Amino acid sequence: MSGPIRFGFQVDTSDTYGHVLRPVAKVAMRVGRESWQPYYMYVDSGADVSIVSGLVGVVLGFTRRSGDKLRRLSGIGGSLSFVMRRVAMRIGDYELQADLGWAQSDDVPLILGRKDVFDSFDVKIRQRDAITEFRWRD
Repeated sequence: MSGPIRFGFQVDTSDTYGHVLRPVAKVAMRVGRESWQPYYMYVDSGADVSIVSGLVGVVLGFTRRSGDKLRRLSGIGGSLSFVMRRVAMRIGDYELQADLGWAQSDDVPLILGRKDVFDSFDVKIRQRDAITEFRWRD
């Protein structure tokens, strides 16, 4: 068993708290057959599914299809419309298939949620050390 993949936190600005540290992970997603596009995504253990913005979905090659079911997701920040896609993700050297919500808005942060990702990795957020660890489940 290899060691964990570690990521630092990102400094963001909050209207309530000023500067805050948020856990992020570098996640590459497949574009086409051979290309990978890396993104930093907020690691959110409270999010059921991973979400990307409308623009990121377009970069990944997503298009709306007539059979797409438009879904709604609600949370503390309000609600958004999205459609589901299945993507290849890579975290460190490990690749997995994951459901991904493609938001129909560009005003959405990239969220790495539990579905599929937390099934493939043990995820440990070390708040005090500002480190997030991903350990692949063999």
